Amino acid sequence: MGLCSATSKERCLAMLCNVIRLDLYEDNIIKCEIEGITLEVKRGSVVGKMARYLLELGHDPEATVAVHRDKTICFLPMTLSSWAMTQVSENDREFRFVKYKPFRGFDDE
Repeated sequence: MGLCSATSKERCLAMLCNVIRLDLYEDNIIKCEIEGITLEVKRGSVVGKMARYLLELGHDPEATVAVHRDKTICFLPMTLSSWAMTQVSENDREFRFVKYKPFRGFDDE
């Protein structure tokens, strides 16, 4: 987990607009500045894992999630609950979004 760098003004603005910004770094690191959280995953959808964690923290399932890499939006915005139900299936040539299924026997997905 990272340090919180968001001001209370930024947090209030995000809550009023009901938008959560997530920032991608490399292929497996995601950061939510509002909560001061950084997650790194070894497999699965980094966005989906962050969304499930934010739901556990009590965020609004209907909040819009905007995923950025630098100043570019990477995916069409979806609700937090939609991202939480999503994981990535990938092979050597492509990736696609599929319905989330927890991995049995793993606490860290």
